[in-house]
Amino acid sequence: MQKLGRLVLKTQNVDHCARLCHASTVAGLAQVFGSGAMTNSISDLADAECAFIIGSNNFEARPFAGRKLMQAKRNGAKIIVCDPRRTPTAKQAHLHIQHYSGTDIALLNGMMQYIIKNGWKNKEFINARTLGYEDFKSCVMQEKYSLENVSKITGVPVEHIRTTCQWIHKADKTTALYTLGITQHTVGVDDVRSIGYL
Repeated sequence: MQKLGRLVLKTQNVDHCARLCHASTVAGLAQVFGSGAMTNSISDLADAECAFIIGSNNFEARPFAGRKLMQAKRNGAKIIVCDPRRTPTAKQAHLHIQHYSGTDIALLNGMMQYIIKNGWKNKEFINARTLGYEDFKSCVMQEKYSLENVSKITGVPVEHIRTTCQWIHKADKTTALYTLGITQHTVGVDDVRSIGYL
């Protein structure tokens, strides 16, 4: 598209969605991984053993990704969709977490607290490849992110949060998918700041 704009349309004014609507994703991924791009290919989705989808309606917005998720499901993958709406993607999930709109951060922090409490974190990865883990841990280990409190905040039954974490833990290959439903807060990087990356 940039070549078309510059060579055919004779303009240097070429823009793309990563500058505005995906700005929080680009900022967060760049901070964590050094690049604001996808970490895996869409084709890799077919090999997942568990798919955790939040704020993304792949069947309508990214049909090719939806098709790869269905290949994974046919191969035995667990599909978890976190979305306040009952979308076409949520209808295909083994577990649809219908949290109250705007409570995704509490949900994610509660999940992370549960994972840490159960000792399911990858210590080697944390030590070798992350910074600020202790600050992150002190944030998510607050009482307000206990499963009982998160359930009250989000409207999600405690058992659904536990099941989600257990499925993610048991799978050797888990994919996490999100799009604008998770990144578009009042300020685009609210999600990233609230979990301690910025």
